[in-house]
Amino acid sequence: MRKRLLVLMLCGMALMTACQSKKDNKPEDEIEVDDEDEEEEEDDEDDDKVEPDDKDNEDDDKDKPEESEKTLQGLTVLYDQQQAWFVDENGEFHEFFSMDDEGLLVKCNVVDDNIFAIYETWGENYHTGINVYDKNGKQIYEYIPESPGYETSVEKYDDKIMIAYQWYDNNDPTFTALEFDPVNLTFTHNEELEALGQKARNNSLNWGRYDVDIFEALNNDSENIYVYDTDGKEFRELDRDTFDVVGTVAVNSDIAIENFSYINACGDYLILDTYDDNFNYRKYVVNAKTGDTVPADEKFDKGNIIEKEDDHFYFYLPSSNFKTGNNEVYRFYPETNKSEFVYSIPIVPCGALSSIVSGVSGFYRAGDRIYFETTDEEGAVWRYFDTKTDSISEPVFRSTRLEYADFMRVEGSEGKSMDSSGKVVVYEYYNEKPIIKDSIPGAAKINEQLDTMYNNRIIDAYTVPDDDVEYIQQTGPYTSEFNVVGGKLLGSRYLTIEMSGYDYWGGAHGMGYNEYLLFDRNTGEQLHLADICGVDEDTFRRILAAKTVEDRKTSEQYYAGEYESEADFFEIVYNDSSFTSWEVHFDEDHITVEYPPYMYGPYAAGFITIDIGYDELNMDINR
Repeated sequence: MRKRLLVLMLCGMALMTACQSKKDNKPEDEIEVDDEDEEEEEDDEDDDKVEPDDKDNEDDDKDKPEESEKTLQGLTVLYDQQQAWFVDENGEFHEFFSMDDEGLLVKCNVVDDNIFAIYETWGENYHTGINVYDKNGKQIYEYIPESPGYETSVEKYDDKIMIAYQWYDNNDPTFTALEFDPVNLTFTHNEELEALGQKARNNSLNWGRYDVDIFEALNNDSENIYVYDTDGKEFRELDRDTFDVVGTVAVNSDIAIENFSYINACGDYLILDTYDDNFNYRKYVVNAKTGDTVPADEKFDKGNIIEKEDDHFYFYLPSSNFKTGNNEVYRFYPETNKSEFVYSIPIVPCGALSSIVSGVSGFYRAGDRIYFETTDEEGAVWRYFDTKTDSISEPVFRSTRLEYADFMRVEGSEGKSMDSSGKVVVYEYYNEKPIIKDSIPGAAKINEQLDTMYNNRIIDAYTVPDDDVEYIQQTGPYTSEFNVVGGKLLGSRYLTIEMSGYDYWGGAHGMGYNEYLLFDRNTGEQLHLADICGVDEDTFRRILAAKTVEDRKTSEQYYAGEYESEADFFEIVYNDSSFTSWEVHFDEDHITVEYPPYMYGPYAAGFITIDIGYDELNMDINR
């Protein structure tokens, strides 16, 4: 089975959105119901309803939960990027949603007695979707938009469950607002809200650089709502009912509006995420009534917002390294511009698994408890902060256990350097190092080699030519990130470690790359494909070239050079290949050869991967 890893989700999204539009360009309000008889009975006025499939219309008794089924405790739902769980009345955790390696869970919203799991898949079957669950965690409906939505949100508005997202047709953004009926399981277009949202889009008025969550603005308790005018480079005040501009929110002239990133609102106070003239990230507090603008409290300025609640925000502040140490959680009150300490969360690096985000990757209120996800050496664990006792619980639930926890742990460090004036950040890095546990034979020699690789990546001081500083102020600092993704013990002899990196040196985007390390546990030596392959290099190159030609036949959209004949393409791949040309991932029964972006396909196609079975290479890695 072939897997494809996308370098950047946004680039992959753009590519797959284009592919999706070729399949079906019908507008969403013409989505057909599977049951033809039901279609014939529908009235014209119901043409914009999206009905569930027949499998969701089973006998009502089947949909009713059994009396013994447990219900949610205040609909407490926890989720990470791969799974979602609910907490029952006994405090036990139950999984109700899970993604595979070809997608991620974007968010889980609980509205009334329904749970909305918003997810994305990628690869050849890219799409976004929303799974709807009842209060027992039972799926009752799945909605897949005609075109992939971007920044989907589910909110309660005007006593209705509303879903909003933006999608692109020929690069023209279209704002969509749907009303969900939990009784009849239908999604109906709300034309009034769609018109308002589209009006804002057409007038270049935004709630964030890419944000489409108008419900957060509409539900704000201020008299009017506030948006950013990308044309005028100003913040505008809109009439709540008509979305007409009724005023301009004054801002401090020191704020670099063109670098505006996001806007949050608490009552009549706005929190602006932006950059100053030296490209240092900053938050500002704006009183929308008076136009007074002040830099946010220092702690809040350096922190990351987790959740908005009433008249304050919760945020976490990395107290040491960004991905290691303790992350402290605070409350911030815009009216007084003061922060209040809540609790501290210890974390450790765990590798770049998609299901783990180092730091605070969960924050969910449940009565007197605040649940959050943190990390230890084995993976992701959930704890809770008790607001009555101001105490943190022991781990109450483990969501992810690292596959390499038995033989390896991870350390990480970060750093940055300034320009010659000491004012502009010109370079930043984050670097992780795998450490093999002493219980593994050969650990000392393996760790010595890993330590050398790690130190070679650490940059204590990075000097950028003075001519680059102005460019960096426009694009952001040069960056480098290197993460441990995974590791396996193969057979009784081999150990493999998978690592990924991302470098940005200016321009439209950075470049991702992977490294796959193989060690002999008996000797501690690092090995390469040539050391263990059972065929000569010429045979290997021919096998790889033939498989790549076959792969292009079935996946042309991932390849460039469509005018080359099969024979010409075979020769190109053969000449490019060797035992050391490409990164090779070692698995239980095959190797995966990985072509980087731009090698044979566009950047958005990500890494093109080719599998070759060990039997074809006369190898036995599991002995």
